[in-house]
Amino acid sequence: MVLIPPEAGIQARSLLDSPLQPISPIQGLPSDLLDLQPGQAFSARILQVLPSSTYRALVAGREVTLALPQAANPGDTLELVVMDRSAKAIMAQLAAPPELKPGNAFTAVIQQALPDNIFRALMGDKPLLLRLSDPVNMGEELEMLVTGRSESVVSANILNRLGIPGKSDSYPYTSLSQAAQLIGKLLVAAGDSPEAAPLNGGRPLLTEPPRAGADLTPHLMQAVTQSGLFYESHQAQWVQGKLPAVALQQEPQARLVATSTPPSTSLQPHMIPEELRPLVQQQLDSVTTQRMIWHGEAWPQQSMEWEIQRDAPERSYEAEELPAWSSRLTVTLPHLGRVEAQLRLSGNNLQIALAGANTRAAEDLRSQIPVLTDSLAAAGISVLSLQVRNGD
Repeated sequence: MVLIPPEAGIQARSLLDSPLQPISPIQGLPSDLLDLQPGQAFSARILQVLPSSTYRALVAGREVTLALPQAANPGDTLELVVMDRSAKAIMAQLAAPPELKPGNAFTAVIQQALPDNIFRALMGDKPLLLRLSDPVNMGEELEMLVTGRSESVVSANILNRLGIPGKSDSYPYTSLSQAAQLIGKLLVAAGDSPEAAPLNGGRPLLTEPPRAGADLTPHLMQAVTQSGLFYESHQAQWVQGKLPAVALQQEPQARLVATSTPPSTSLQPHMIPEELRPLVQQQLDSVTTQRMIWHGEAWPQQSMEWEIQRDAPERSYEAEELPAWSSRLTVTLPHLGRVEAQLRLSGNNLQIALAGANTRAAEDLRSQIPVLTDSLAAAGISVLSLQVRNGD
């Protein structure tokens, strides 16, 4: 048996006999816990990669959406500075390490070339942005002296070139042409994806939901055709008389040239306007990977993710073979929730895999399979396989 000391019993009784005191209202949590303003530095841990260079991140114990110009991976902890903000996302970029002050020497490894002689680098395990006037190689380790800094970029001069870690056969007299240097700055890092192509100028394809899928098809085709991804090949078709000039003028590159008034502002081979840079990066990625990625609105408030990729682009096909193309389409619908469709087309033969958000959505999709297959058959497409699963 446990004995309670008499003093403790007397104190407990006195508390019970005391009149209850009114409880004051609990003050709500301040709404400006994340009132981050332009120029303010903060730390963030990346939780998830989202479309269009956005990320779900943990900042001061709260989940927020970040828009970053540089690629990041889940698990990365970044020191950032706010550039701008909207109701949906905080626009930020890497903050300059506070210890890098003018006159300080440091060592870093070049990771990626960015526009305007800016490079992403690693100082130990800390990422930073450098502005260098001298050409450098990706992966090169440099000893540098800080000459200036802003909130996000450190300007530095190269003191010593320490080479590429783990590589001893670098050739010191290698040089790249101006065009090659430009392409090197435009290419995204290995394993990263460029910003999604801004189909239809960032506007919804339709002003309202379509009554049938056939109503959306021509708008998708037009958006891809006029996206600017195929501008150079369309120029060749125009020269050969296979494409009217009015069609070429609907693409972003042609529209930009048309709005440039003084001759000095016309496009030059060694310059890429900022508004075209994501498109050119998407072009380079499409040539390399045979893949096109798009994220935007099919109609107002209806987001859609769309990816088209050629299967095994490095493979040489026999004369009787046709290359296969894969496409992945993801939408979140009011009644069905998130629906993902994966298609593989070779000639007129199609394989389909559909995924509903839950069991009921999958059943609704299965109920419409006859309508889908009849529509495809009317278009001359033979369905080799069709699978429907739920996302539970």
